[in-house]
Amino acid sequence: MTGGIAHINKKEFTPLVEAVLESDDPKGTFDDYREKNWNIDKRHQVNSLREVLVEAVAECLNHDEFAISANAAVILREHMLLCSRVCDLDALVAALTNQVNERRIQPAKEAATTLAFFLSTRPPDRYLPRWDGSDPMASTSMLEDLDQHRFIRDVPIDSGYLHRISPATVESAIDALISNLNRKEYKRSSEWAVARECAKALGAIGYQRPEIVSEAVPAIEKLLGKPDERQGWLVYALTSIGYTRPDLVPDDLASRLKEYSENGSLGPDWQLYYAAQVGHRKIGHAPIYLREEGCDADSDLKPVVEKLFNFMLNRFPSGPEECIQAFVEIYRYRPDDLVSILSDELDLILQGNPRAYEFPDNFMRLLSELAGVDTADLKPILDRSDELYRDHAKSHYWYENALELHRRVAVQDEDLLPANLGDTVTEFVESEGRASVKTGVRRFLEEIGQLDDDLEAELRGPSIIGSIEELVGSEEFEVESLVEEIDPKEAESDG
Repeated sequence: MTGGIAHINKKEFTPLVEAVLESDDPKGTFDDYREKNWNIDKRHQVNSLREVLVEAVAECLNHDEFAISANAAVILREHMLLCSRVCDLDALVAALTNQVNERRIQPAKEAATTLAFFLSTRPPDRYLPRWDGSDPMASTSMLEDLDQHRFIRDVPIDSGYLHRISPATVESAIDALISNLNRKEYKRSSEWAVARECAKALGAIGYQRPEIVSEAVPAIEKLLGKPDERQGWLVYALTSIGYTRPDLVPDDLASRLKEYSENGSLGPDWQLYYAAQVGHRKIGHAPIYLREEGCDADSDLKPVVEKLFNFMLNRFPSGPEECIQAFVEIYRYRPDDLVSILSDELDLILQGNPRAYEFPDNFMRLLSELAGVDTADLKPILDRSDELYRDHAKSHYWYENALELHRRVAVQDEDLLPANLGDTVTEFVESEGRASVKTGVRRFLEEIGQLDDDLEAELRGPSIIGSIEELVGSEEFEVESLVEEIDPKEAESDG
């Protein structure tokens, strides 16, 4: 069996093999693997031992021994990617749903947590905003939620496989999660382990598919305000649903959470405090919602743009594509209002007061994307084009996107650009050494017809072929002399 286990690390192999050895038929599992190895010459599908073990672990859900069923759920979420390849996800989720509903606490708790991972729609951190709009380079830590807090384990931080599971199976799982929101360990207990994990799962599902967990909202509302360990996770669930669909949560939820975050404190309710700190900002913060809100001519556009800017503070290119698309759609419907806000933002950047270190790069990319839609409405910004090249202090992304912005404008209507912009860019590139920026300059000047042969040759630089030809033709590279230096006996011994 060496061919099947050579690549498996002991750390991940040990818990899997222990689960299999506690199963009903460990001998049959290993015999099945051995037979598949024998058939390798027949080009049959050969599974690695790890895949066979994961399939066996899935069979351990709802086991008579509570430790085995609980550990099976833990192992499955720790090996989600492998499960997605070798397991029937519908059958797996159905088995986890049954385990959530069973009377034993630990297996039900672990099954609920594993459902959170498999059914999660939570975007990765790189696609979420800086909730408080802080500069990541200037602050020691970002405002954290329960699903971002570094001290909390077993919280999904990425999407699962909801899209691959049948709606009926997902509906049954969600019903089970909702029905267990008010479940204690026993009648007089103050522990809510299963209920807490069910709320966590509903929140993870609700990030981008809030409509399928909307029935949980009234159930959660009835449970809010009680002094127990569920409260932080109940708020997490509601605000995750409200992230994309604020219309599904109570109208006053954001204001109530903001008040609590300002007047509350850490202590016994520290999880609720963290959930409230981010929760009032999270509601209505999804780009898909902000796009609809921003396109409404009667809405106040400035707070919408402020939230969208939060996606552009600590990454390049600027946040998720949904953020860029939201700006593009708003620009189509309200160009004057949006350009006025963007002009003010450009003022701050040119004055040396950007929101964050990488924000100018992302902002310039946004402008270049808007230029691909319609350039005429960007006139207030284009009038300041010369200022974008007044020094070389910004990153190459800034200049690359500025040049792409101007190239796109030139394609549509060159008259919108300042008359001397070509001269400004030519002067700028004389002291610019970054190759990617030079490429952008060459494309822009070529578009406006100001690229002469000498400048083009300078911007392109020496070609690889030309450099090789020059090297071969030099006195230092003489094939005859190299051949003479090689001892035939040494060449023969070297093979």
